[in-house]
Amino acid sequence: MSKPTLTDILTNEHFQSIAAVIRGARYSDAHAPIEDAYAALVKATRPYKPDEWLDKFSDLQLKIGEQFPDMRPTNEDIVGLVRGLDGERPETTMAMLFAYASAPEERMTPAEIAAATGTAESGWRNKAAAGELPGSIKKGKLWLIPKRYAAARSNGSQRQDVISDPASPTGLWLAKWDGTDWVPQTDADGMRIPAKPK
Repeated sequence: MSKPTLTDILTNEHFQSIAAVIRGARYSDAHAPIEDAYAALVKATRPYKPDEWLDKFSDLQLKIGEQFPDMRPTNEDIVGLVRGLDGERPETTMAMLFAYASAPEERMTPAEIAAATGTAESGWRNKAAAGELPGSIKKGKLWLIPKRYAAARSNGSQRQDVISDPASPTGLWLAKWDGTDWVPQTDADGMRIPAKPK
């Protein structure tokens, strides 16, 4: 198996999921322990020492889990990121993670997403509470869900076979309908498959 390219890493669903969790935690209410752990992780990037970096990464995930129990990457997400760090340029992979995780993300309420997609508000609220929408945050009693989920669902309601995402090299991903939502198709290595523009 060949080593993943930088594009493969950036467009990998596991990489994006971890970045969304970090972004969601950092852009929620200010939490000093999360910011401190994030700063320590960034500092451990250069020079790169794999064991030290993974310790700092684990500490950050622990702090996020303490503050936001429903906002955790899956084990597959973590394995996917570690696999990406085994590439030729781990410092570049980490820099991309920090950049992606630091970019602010527009969010919508469940009511706004429901109105935009013609679906039930409670479904969005329940998915956010179950941790099925990485990057969602709860402020008080209100869930704020990344706008990208509304875009993906809107494409699905039009029964298209692609979903839009600026992180794709072509701006589009191949997708399949799972009965409730469009899901990006992945290859044998778990990498999303970019769609060719029509």
